[in-house]
Amino acid sequence: MSELLRVDNISYRYNSKYLALNDVSLSFRAGERVAVLGENGAGKSTFFLCCNGVLRPQAGKIFYRGREISDSKKDIFTLRQAVGLVFQDPDSQIIAGSVESEVSFGPMNLRLPHDEVSSRVEQSLAQMNISRYRDYAPQYLSGGEKKRVPFTAMGKFRISGNMPNGIGGLAFYGAPGQKLHMRRRLAIGKTVIFPAEKLIFFSRGRDSL
Repeated sequence: MSELLRVDNISYRYNSKYLALNDVSLSFRAGERVAVLGENGAGKSTFFLCCNGVLRPQAGKIFYRGREISDSKKDIFTLRQAVGLVFQDPDSQIIAGSVESEVSFGPMNLRLPHDEVSSRVEQSLAQMNISRYRDYAPQYLSGGEKKRVPFTAMGKFRISGNMPNGIGGLAFYGAPGQKLHMRRRLAIGKTVIFPAEKLIFFSRGRDSL
């Protein structure tokens, strides 16, 4: 499997006091399912935010497909196109008034042609089995249905063109209980990273810890 994302010796400190990450090195490969284990406050969320470019490591380097990600807007934009975050609480992430609008927000923000946006939205809704909810307001969905919406929106991070099989990407999944339809996503080349505090959640369905 080809390497998608690599972090080399990254560190991050909050308020010059709390050291959340200390010299962390890790790599993720295409199609992997990886569980990142650690107690509450261990730095899992900080690590994921660095991987997505929301936070910039104060030391160390991040590489996407072998290329170092600098602090330039272009590089950060490239990283955020490729690495998606799904929060544990979907209400913290959903911003649109309908499921279809939420899923289409990403590709529209990338200024893709209308036909391409429509195609991606249709495919993503079908893959997550929520096509029938496309016109629903997210707040009227059940808890389980609502959790599918942000992960469906990871379709906006699909990268086509000069990559093996035309599709690649990483998705950091926000809660152990949200393994719904994970295998369907992996079937189209997604790398899925799960944070967890207990090993019991990942006795199955993951490649590495």
